[in-house]
Amino acid sequence: MLAVVSDVGDVLKDHAALEQLGYEYRPGSFADDGEHLFFRKVSGGKRTHHLHVLAASAPRSDDYLLFRDYLVAGEDAAQRYEQAKQYLAGKYATERGGYVAEKSQIVDQLMSEARAWRAAGSDS
Repeated sequence: MLAVVSDVGDVLKDHAALEQLGYEYRPGSFADDGEHLFFRKVSGGKRTHHLHVLAASAPRSDDYLLFRDYLVAGEDAAQRYEQAKQYLAGKYATERGGYVAEKSQIVDQLMSEARAWRAAGSDS
């Protein structure tokens, strides 16, 4: 999930409501991006939800929204992403770092396609 806010500092100051919903703040998850906060929800020892909080001014917020729009608009892209995630989840069931590293390859490919899709008028 993605929440775009005007100031991530406000969320950092008071994220008690998120904690009451079971979300755990994971500082340092995006250490290279101070405008990107990450929360996760764990149930039964498994991560069930991820919440990314980005500042509206952060360049990555546009990327996240474009990625979502591209997956929604293109069934093929959504299926490829789903299949890749399922394959990688099996391959790296106990090695999160490997999963994340290899998943970035499909995300980079899909983002390249999404940018071309947007440049072509978002209808191809």
